[in-house]
Amino acid sequence: MNSSMRKWHLVGLAVLLALLPFISVSAQERIEVPASYFAGGPEQPPYGPSALRSAPNGSLWIANPSDNTLTNIDKDGWFRAQFHLADVSGITDVRIEANGELTVLDGAATTPMILTVSPDGSVRERREVRSTLPALRRSATESTNEQMQPLASSALSLEWTGQTTFDRWRLQAGSDDDPDGQLVSDNSRIDVKATRGVIRGLRILAESDKGLYVLAEEVADSGVIAVDATVRLYARSGQLLGIGRIPLTEQYSYVENPVAITGDGTAYLLITKPGTAVITKLALLPSIPEILPERHQPARAGESFNAAAGSDALPPITRTQMETNARAFLNNSTYYNQTALTGYCPGRTRPRYFGTAPRSMVSVAYDWGGGDSVADYNRLIASGYTAGDIDTNGEESCSRGVDCSGFLSRVWGLSGKYSTCTLSDVSTAISTQSLQKGDILTKCGDHVVMFESLNGTAGIYDYEATVYSGVDRVVYMPSSWSRLAGYTPRRYNNVTSTATTPVHISSTSSPASDAPGMTATFNSTWANGDGSPMTARLTIRVPSGYTYDYTMDFVSGQTTTGALFQTRLVLSGVGRYDYAVTVTSMTTGRSSRYPSSGLVTGPTVAGVTYYVSPTYPVCGQYPVNIRVGAYLATSSTVRFSVTKGNYYCAQSGYFLANGVVDLRLDSPYGAIVASKSYYAGASEVVLNVSPTFTWGSQRLYATIRNQGYWAGPITISAR
Repeated sequence: MNSSMRKWHLVGLAVLLALLPFISVSAQERIEVPASYFAGGPEQPPYGPSALRSAPNGSLWIANPSDNTLTNIDKDGWFRAQFHLADVSGITDVRIEANGELTVLDGAATTPMILTVSPDGSVRERREVRSTLPALRRSATESTNEQMQPLASSALSLEWTGQTTFDRWRLQAGSDDDPDGQLVSDNSRIDVKATRGVIRGLRILAESDKGLYVLAEEVADSGVIAVDATVRLYARSGQLLGIGRIPLTEQYSYVENPVAITGDGTAYLLITKPGTAVITKLALLPSIPEILPERHQPARAGESFNAAAGSDALPPITRTQMETNARAFLNNSTYYNQTALTGYCPGRTRPRYFGTAPRSMVSVAYDWGGGDSVADYNRLIASGYTAGDIDTNGEESCSRGVDCSGFLSRVWGLSGKYSTCTLSDVSTAISTQSLQKGDILTKCGDHVVMFESLNGTAGIYDYEATVYSGVDRVVYMPSSWSRLAGYTPRRYNNVTSTATTPVHISSTSSPASDAPGMTATFNSTWANGDGSPMTARLTIRVPSGYTYDYTMDFVSGQTTTGALFQTRLVLSGVGRYDYAVTVTSMTTGRSSRYPSSGLVTGPTVAGVTYYVSPTYPVCGQYPVNIRVGAYLATSSTVRFSVTKGNYYCAQSGYFLANGVVDLRLDSPYGAIVASKSYYAGASEVVLNVSPTFTWGSQRLYATIRNQGYWAGPITISAR
């Protein structure tokens, strides 16, 4: 509803100085906006505002899934409007269109919805979102006829749905070997420098005349995950123009999109406090103090893992079974009668995605303190129990479902329910680099999720039972590294595996056509002993030294005979491209890497080197030999030219008499000889060679000799 304009509370300078723990946050004024929160409790973190977004007119909007409100503050700090949206589960993001309409995402719904909201706050249209999150991968034992349920995500934002993109930029996270991140376009490259950690998260916030605004998450592996989230402004040349810090430890609740960039390039930050949301300008400074611990070398992925003492007493379980258990909750379909939805259950707060009309729904409801199996949950719901309880004031005997740790206890096949704190009794801390499917990230007394896979530059994909943003059930979702700050990666003490590490079978690459910017085809075939699905990461090192990363889904395979990965690449320039492909089993998380050379484009002669023999000028006595080492790109005509040097002998420095120049090419395929006559007085002799075989990327040597007398020194060029 609209309200008459009034000024929100502006905190004075004295109060602002008292709040300097924000470190990089400075502003001339702070705007405090009353905000609703789902307070949470033990084993349940609070949540509130999820996004701060800017409008074309310079005003700011806050999306809050805890009460499903949209609040508008103009560029001068005046309250303009607040809308409450009905019949939604949890609004997680908003975009403001040029005509004043709002594109709103109900990311907590069982099927995420896009709402078009008119400037007066009325909902004009609702449509389903076909999530761009990766489809859940079936194991080899699952039926191909199984209907995989749509993915739901409490962290779903408009970027995830393809509504907001910066397609011309390719984002690359860092690694322990190379901690810096990269942003690459067709004509620009920006290095996002790490200091003490690794740049694992990258997100483009805005692009303007001032440059590129980037949210970078630098992660330090020190047992507990430490994250330094910063907003950085880069010139298109790659120069860092300014940096500001998002104070994660000061946030009362996690904010998925805490920064908005207005049209004039001002960065605004949303900070959550109990009962309020604070909007402040984020100063982008030349530098800011370090806050991460000193970097150390964590255990590498794939290294042997020694289970803790006493693991023999725990039930063994494979990673395949862990994911199968998690999917059983995610894909569970149950009919909810009226009692299950709205029945009498003192102390219960029912999940918000339910509605009131009886119907079938997927997943298992969140129930604080609950630890039901899927079979028990379905049986008890059918027999008259209520479904779910998101309240933390007490464990109700009349409601059924799972909470976060109850879900993980079932996923790991434990005989009883463990809490977020006692899961450490049956697991061992690991590094983020070592995370594999079925491992967990947990924060004692707060929350726990099951790791599924990395999510490029955006964090991870996980399974969890959560109330975040109104989800209130078991979901498969993306989580940023900022959300996981303070969590500890852990591995179950009796995880077993019968699966093998992927084995390389063959790789081939088809060279590009004879012009830069054309495409080449890359194929790589791998075998996995258990026949499970695999994913591949192809890294291309270009002639100028930096890398491109491509993630490939398997085209065919998922059998013991191997999986074929195939991709078409656009090579931006002339030269030889080295590649390496890393393949990871989706069952065990084990990886293998195959480096090679190839992917050449041309024709050209690259890296020409030569020497003159003898090394001093000669006149009329000795032939002069020039030896050239080069990479030839494709089978095509190659032109060599021999020109006179700067030393003059006899007649004006020209070739002294009619003669012949011989060109001999030596390669692993054999030798080829070309000859060219020249005439007295010529200043250049050109030899064109059309090989009858494919050079590939083999090293080639050329020797050019004047059979007559020569005036030197001599230069050679290949065109």
